[in-house]
Amino acid sequence: GKGRVMLAAAQRESVREYLEALQSLGLVPSRLGLESHALYECYKYFNTVNDETVIQLDMGHTKTILNIISGNHLLYSRSIPLGTGEICRFIAEHLKISLEDARGLFLRLDLDLGSLENNYRKEVYKTLNLNRAKLKKIYDAAFGLVEEISAQVLLSLKSFSVDYGEIEISRMLISGGGSSIQGAGAVFSRDLEIPVISLPFLENYSERQIRTQFPIVFGTLLSYMGGSGGVNFLRGEFVPDLVRRTRKVYYLSAFFSVLSLIVLVAYIAGSSLIKYRNSASYKKILNDRLKQYFLVRDPVKDPVATAAKMVNEEKKELTNLDNILDTGEGVLETMKTMLTHFPGDEGFILRNMVINENVIRIDGVLSSSAKIDEFKNKLIESKQFESVDLNTTLSKRNEVNFTMVLKKKQSAPRGETGK
Repeated sequence: GKGRVMLAAAQRESVREYLEALQSLGLVPSRLGLESHALYECYKYFNTVNDETVIQLDMGHTKTILNIISGNHLLYSRSIPLGTGEICRFIAEHLKISLEDARGLFLRLDLDLGSLENNYRKEVYKTLNLNRAKLKKIYDAAFGLVEEISAQVLLSLKSFSVDYGEIEISRMLISGGGSSIQGAGAVFSRDLEIPVISLPFLENYSERQIRTQFPIVFGTLLSYMGGSGGVNFLRGEFVPDLVRRTRKVYYLSAFFSVLSLIVLVAYIAGSSLIKYRNSASYKKILNDRLKQYFLVRDPVKDPVATAAKMVNEEKKELTNLDNILDTGEGVLETMKTMLTHFPGDEGFILRNMVINENVIRIDGVLSSSAKIDEFKNKLIESKQFESVDLNTTLSKRNEVNFTMVLKKKQSAPRGETGK
């Protein structure tokens, strides 16, 4: 089969300049690689589509990195010597200010390449002491830079097609500081006729400056931690023992696995705590209702089961009372009949009531014999009793002791019908 070799070179003096800058800060680097390879590693880590062809475009300050990836393989890479620094230099020259001030003004201006009118409406330029004419020149410079980068991308695609033929591009992913320019993605999408996604990684992270630099930084870390090889300009004379040191690798996947496990345990613990609190609150409400409706003083473990048990016991008691009378009427119906005909008397005292099959005996006290006679006569008139016998004794004034024996009429047994 055919293979391709990645070849990269860097001037020793350039490498030394980077090393001296880092060492002056007390840092000892282990890797100095290619930005294009770091972008590729970052894409591989997050990508879930294996059969797509994409363009990666990282718009930096001094250059723009272009990658073409197909089927998770890096097929083409190019460094375009154009970046946002061109806009900053134009602002510095046009406004006669320092390059550092020009960079700060450009960031605060927050240009929108969608249209010049959008920038006029935002009126941010007024807070920066710019007039419309100056704003237009800055806008034209920024728009022209993006158009020029877009033209270079089209040129690269033509070069790519010489080796690989016509390949359909699924989408473009843009990152780097230039991706912060509003409307830049729309310009690329219009010129290349493909969907463009700005800052595709860390979508929920709000710090835009970190998101713009994330792909290269994270890709470099992946390349180092995963021991994936690639170009490292610190091999040889700069770091002689690099091979031995890079064998001591901390696998990033293991770190994320442990982190995921910690998050899972925290989630389970949190869910259990919430469930316990909700259960305790619900149980307290049920115990309050049990105390209110069933007169249970102390909280119980299972209020629902306790209430159900008490209701069943009450039903059994009611059934037993109904079964005491062998007539077709229940005890409650019999009591209702008696109470309906009972004359009201504030001095009434019920001392005893005995129900024996269909015979009912009542012992009590009334204030007058007339009221107990009236009660007797009404019960007889109800025609529900075979007999009503009454004995009274006068114990003292306004106090008549009575004993009443009622015999219920026999009704037809259940299942029989009378003619």
